[in-house]
Amino acid sequence: FGSSHSGNSFDPKAERTSDILTVCSRSLLTFAILPIMSFDQESVSQDSEENDKGSNKVKGPKFWVILRGALNSDHTVEPQHYLAAIAELLALTIAISLVITWTYERIATHCWNGGSGTLGMWCPFKFLAPSDFEMARNRLSDNPIRNMVGYNNPCAFWDQPPALYFAASMFIPMVYFAFRYAINDTIRAHLVVQANAEDFDDHDISMSSYSRACLTINWMYAASQCIVMGIFIITPHVYGDNWPSCNPRALPPNTCHTPEEVNAFENHVKLMHWKMRSHSACFLQLVPVLCLTMAANYIEAHLTGVALKPIQWAVLAFYIIATILETVFATSAIFLYQGDYSQHGDWQENFVFNKWFMQCIDYMWFLSLPLASHFQPPSPDLRIVSTLAEDDEPPSGNHSDTEPINIEAEG
Repeated sequence: FGSSHSGNSFDPKAERTSDILTVCSRSLLTFAILPIMSFDQESVSQDSEENDKGSNKVKGPKFWVILRGALNSDHTVEPQHYLAAIAELLALTIAISLVITWTYERIATHCWNGGSGTLGMWCPFKFLAPSDFEMARNRLSDNPIRNMVGYNNPCAFWDQPPALYFAASMFIPMVYFAFRYAINDTIRAHLVVQANAEDFDDHDISMSSYSRACLTINWMYAASQCIVMGIFIITPHVYGDNWPSCNPRALPPNTCHTPEEVNAFENHVKLMHWKMRSHSACFLQLVPVLCLTMAANYIEAHLTGVALKPIQWAVLAFYIIATILETVFATSAIFLYQGDYSQHGDWQENFVFNKWFMQCIDYMWFLSLPLASHFQPPSPDLRIVSTLAEDDEPPSGNHSDTEPINIEAEG
């Protein structure tokens, strides 16, 4: 943890190529998510589009479709678009955070001025102390997450300023979309149940029980998305957080010379464990909740008579397996880690699992997200018609000429 890597067997330059490949592959996967999530698999008949203004749909990324649709007083909404919009914003956040962190790393390298302790002549951030750039110059190759599991996951791109501030602001609309999904999907599920009462009776499923299940799952997801914001409140303990200058685990010999120094270091490691585990728990709790939410859409379609293709069941099974593996192994890798989050000594021996094995599981889960979203079965739209209430109109909002929300088949 100290301010220097003396005695450290790790050579950042020697692993620079591997680190760049890891970052680039993650970035390529991120950009691959966007077009898949934005793919419009809706099929609306031409006659319906001509006869019903509400079925005219904006094309493009789902977050743009949602924003444009909200400007129309008569438009249709597919609740699943909100899930896709969240994924699009997440992918965009990961990509831009990577660029911000990489750029700041390059700036920090220049401002550190070769380790002389003075700011470079052309440093754009002279108002910051030289110590602020000391570890930022190796942020992508030497950070607590990479030192814990052996590779960078998306959190490593935004765990520290300035990317931290950008990512936090991007997660705010994700929370809003989560609540809009919970509201609209609950309304849609209630209307679907009413329209398919006989099918539910054939499956011996109580309509009220099904509606309550949808309500519970949807609002559990909305609450889970709120909890994710905790990753920006409890950030991993990083360099500059008043870590002790000595490290008893460094090689060569112990740099702590008194029992008090050793005890202070171990106390800080315990604090690091608490912060890292709390930070990770805020995100990991979303993994199974999101899976439950998306799987419920498949099950609902099946119960309401939508014929699912074998590929859809296969993708759902793949997504569930990836979610279980990610939840179990990522949680174990974080909560069973006993290292000190540095690259001192035999730091790679502290990995709970082989880094390539863990990285494959991590990548597999990220890959399963767009697949599960893309192959979701079609669901009925909600048609939303907005009008101004007349002064003498009853508070219930009933109007003879308009139907504020009704269900519309997708074809």
